[in-house]
Amino acid sequence: MLHTTDADATVQAFAHAPQRFGVIPFWFWNDRLDLVELLKQLADFDAHGVAGVVIHPRIGLPFDQSWMSPALLQCYRVVCADARKRGLTVILYDEGMYPSGSACGRVVGENAEYAARGFARIPITKASGALSELPQGHEFIATIKGTDGSLLAVIEQPLGSHVRGLHYENEDAATTRVEPLREQCPPAADLLNPNAVEAFIRHSYESFYEALHEYFGDPITAIFTDEPSLLGRLSGSTDFRAGTKRVLDAFESRWGYDFRPHLGTLWENDQEKSEHRLRYEQTLQECLATTYYKPLYEWCEHHGVALVGHPERPDDYTVSRYFHIPGQDIVWRWVMPDSSSAIEGAQSTQAKCAASAAAHRGRSRNANEFAGAFGHELTFEEFQWLANWLLVRGCNMLIPHAFYYSMRGPRRDERPPDVGPNCPWWEQFTDWANAMRRICWLNATATPEIRVAVLGTVHELPWRVPRDLFQSQTDFHYILPSDIKEAEINAQHLALAGYKYEVVVSETTPDAETMLALKPMAMDGRFITADETSNWLEKLHSLVPPSVALLTPIPALRVRKMHWQQYQFTLLFNECIAPITCQFTLPLAKGTIRLNPRNGQAESLHSLAEIHLAGHELMILAESHLF
Repeated sequence: MLHTTDADATVQAFAHAPQRFGVIPFWFWNDRLDLVELLKQLADFDAHGVAGVVIHPRIGLPFDQSWMSPALLQCYRVVCADARKRGLTVILYDEGMYPSGSACGRVVGENAEYAARGFARIPITKASGALSELPQGHEFIATIKGTDGSLLAVIEQPLGSHVRGLHYENEDAATTRVEPLREQCPPAADLLNPNAVEAFIRHSYESFYEALHEYFGDPITAIFTDEPSLLGRLSGSTDFRAGTKRVLDAFESRWGYDFRPHLGTLWENDQEKSEHRLRYEQTLQECLATTYYKPLYEWCEHHGVALVGHPERPDDYTVSRYFHIPGQDIVWRWVMPDSSSAIEGAQSTQAKCAASAAAHRGRSRNANEFAGAFGHELTFEEFQWLANWLLVRGCNMLIPHAFYYSMRGPRRDERPPDVGPNCPWWEQFTDWANAMRRICWLNATATPEIRVAVLGTVHELPWRVPRDLFQSQTDFHYILPSDIKEAEINAQHLALAGYKYEVVVSETTPDAETMLALKPMAMDGRFITADETSNWLEKLHSLVPPSVALLTPIPALRVRKMHWQQYQFTLLFNECIAPITCQFTLPLAKGTIRLNPRNGQAESLHSLAEIHLAGHELMILAESHLF
């Protein structure tokens, strides 16, 4: 160990990272809730190093403990009181199940006109009747041509979609039901309608505040909104497309022309989308951001809590400005160890998406809900790998999915696995949770050394350039054209939110406005289009070298460098199962130590010239003399 006072202080700060940086799992309330059992489980969580819980009402609740019922809210009050005593965090989940926005059916229950709406196509034939005779709530929008040349009418109409229900229909037949049809199959709401969103806030956020206001701020620190969907869950035709007349009006205001002649492009599955369709999708996201996310964000800010959660898409950076804690989620085995999914495809962008959004919005935290629906076959090694995959990309709030209140009957197989008390590794959980608390503290407190920005669009974030950067140990943040408008740019760098990016990389040629803004960097060779030449990565590294200099390439190695006070920290993660040896062109500095996140202690290194990493191992180094 180092013996200087400063070094000891740094090790102690790492070892004693505050509890609030620990893991905060979903806690599925999925059966008849008993107050004694709730407190017993919370005490068990606390004893195993958990920092708090996201209380998630889940399918399996009895009808007499329905969403926002007095009986259910009493459970919230008892748990909040105990969490406050224990110093644990509570995050409220804003829906009965998911996706968010329906208030468990109460929004549409208040007004049927608040139901989710979208565009449909119907053929125009003599047999179809006059369009003026459309059912109530259906409205003709435009006439388009099908791919076969036939005439089709685009109609805006209710979708009849729903969100997931809270109760097993036949399980609790002896109990008096509370509006069972609504909570069995809650109708989805129109998230593009400001009145519907206002109703959602009243039925969810305001109802929580009325019942639990004394706990807002402590222990309730945030409210979780979960992948709000414009279409909801469709039970019939899937030929609908997201949008309403409000979006068409916003499009015309935004772009200066009518989108109706181009509506047919919404049903085209071409990989190369037309410019009109891309503009429409951008407008759609902007409408959702301002109509749904912004009011929730402002309500939370006014009531002293944070808005956390995640959007529907893994690379949706646009709406992140309206999260106090931007987030994403790894579910359904979309990202897996020793698979190309770790660095290829849209899902591979999600961790950097949330971390970049937090960095550029001045947020100290970013979150990820992970391991949901990975199945009972999920191993502890895979679970730990997922967390490490997130940490080395900058995540600093881990939300394991999920701890189950009950495993009775069908609950065991509802989006498994339980990764808490009912999992086979529960007795190993405490050491792991303590390690996560320390690394999340480091990620949230230290400043990452990132000198490269990767340019995305409002429609998607690229993954091919990031794949090559990851494999060459070059850290980066995503930026969008909207960020560039807020940045200070000269020949040497793009400065944004305290970061100075010395190189901006794009997979495609940006729009004219963005190119004009980046012209000073382009003239100095610091704006690089990755497909313009085969040696783009070599050109980049001549300007910004990799985070570590290796004698031989190691594509499996991921690196994150940060500085805190006078220390530099380096996270090294072997993302693959085969062990690796990192040989450095320059030896590590004397005084470099290895921090053990499981016990918080510092260890001396056996060699300063090379580091050995076992398969899937995460290592933390600290150097004390660089600053």
